[in-house]
Amino acid sequence: MSLVEQLVAHVVELIGTRELRPGMRLLSVRAMADATGLSRCTVVQAYDKLEAQGLVSSRRGAGFFVCAQPQVPEVNGPEPAGA
Repeated sequence: MSLVEQLVAHVVELIGTRELRPGMRLLSVRAMADATGLSRCTVVQAYDKLEAQGLVSSRRGAGFFVCAQPQVPEVNGPEPAGA
């Protein structure tokens, strides 16, 4: 899994577990790059993928925000067998 995909998966997990809730602002690209040790380019690519998936939206000059109704299933653990 690429670094971009890993960051996307991490943010999707945070949204799924409601650690990131609708309307919450994601870290700026620079702050996320500093926090994760990734390049800004990698963070931009990940944020762009999240936006393309409808999970976050960007507001020019304000940053990236979790969409009001992101289409992410809640993370509660594995599905029971036969479900």
